[in-house]
Amino acid sequence: MAVLAVGTAAAATPAASAPRGHTLQVTARDDAFTVNTTHLAAGLLTTTVHNRGRSPHQAQIGRFRPGANITRFAAAVKAHQINQALALINSYVGGPNVVVPGSRQTTYQNLPPGRYVLLCFVADDKAPHLPHFAMGMFTGLDVTGPSRTGTPAHVARTVFAVDDLRFLVPATLKTGTTVQFTNNSAKDVHEFSVGRLLPGKTTKDLTTWAKSQQGPPPYVPLGGAGAVSPHDRDWFVLNLPPGRYVALCLVPDDEPPHLAHAAMGMVRTFTVTR
Repeated sequence: MAVLAVGTAAAATPAASAPRGHTLQVTARDDAFTVNTTHLAAGLLTTTVHNRGRSPHQAQIGRFRPGANITRFAAAVKAHQINQALALINSYVGGPNVVVPGSRQTTYQNLPPGRYVLLCFVADDKAPHLPHFAMGMFTGLDVTGPSRTGTPAHVARTVFAVDDLRFLVPATLKTGTTVQFTNNSAKDVHEFSVGRLLPGKTTKDLTTWAKSQQGPPPYVPLGGAGAVSPHDRDWFVLNLPPGRYVALCLVPDDEPPHLAHAAMGMVRTFTVTR
């Protein structure tokens, strides 16, 4: 299978004869993705991100508005019109959330036919702290074929995001299982990012850091489910050692001052067991 290095509109355009598949393998290196294909079949997609960079990375998937495409997105990014680029995205459909170098995360999401973009929202750790997609870490995805939906096998538990900026999470989740993340919010996009608090740090420290997101975060990002639009869902494979973890949402709120939802209290601890 061909491997495509991407990050520009030209490189993100697949050949007309490219095979369609239901599996997307993403290698994240600093400021660039490498993917096995950009031409996918509609339906349940299995996506795995392998972080081979020096910084944390994610593989968030967004669906373009009608008439928008990767060429227009790339042109807006090149012109440093970040908000205009993001305005081309109509909805978010999940994907592997942020993992540290050397780690990976697998998720499942249903993709209707359409044009999509794969991108990394993690802010660079150097000034001016641009999100990685603004530095070229994005690629277009074309999804074609009959519209259909599916569900991964052996889904163990479900976690929820709800309207009052809360997570509903069971007290324990078993490692090695597949967890469904459902966004029951009426209007807000939410993610289920999983992390481990650093020694001596608390959820209050995390909430405080999330207000500005300046300086080192008080947690280690360990994957989870990418952002999904209201009334949508995706699934993630939970493959973590037993212990205490934290769920958080760093999606900015729609209302001024556009704080990350974690800064507004959308943080929840839970335990992983065998």
